[in-house]
Amino acid sequence: MFVIEHLEPKLFKWCLLEYAHISSFVGKKNLLFTNVKSAVLKKFGRVEPISVKQLLFDNACIIDPEA
Repeated sequence: MFVIEHLEPKLFKWCLLEYAHISSFVGKKNLLFTNVKSAVLKKFGRVEPISVKQLLFDNACIIDPEA
């Protein structure tokens, strides 16, 4: 399962392009978008309106390009 926490103030066009690309790469069934109020991303993966911090995972690997 790949999880993307959406942190932008809105859903920009470049976000949609990036999200569509990763969905085509990992598959819609393997992708979860969090912190998203819009249903637009449902065509690319599962959508949760809550933050990833509120989800409980047994195991997680956090990848942050700024880390």
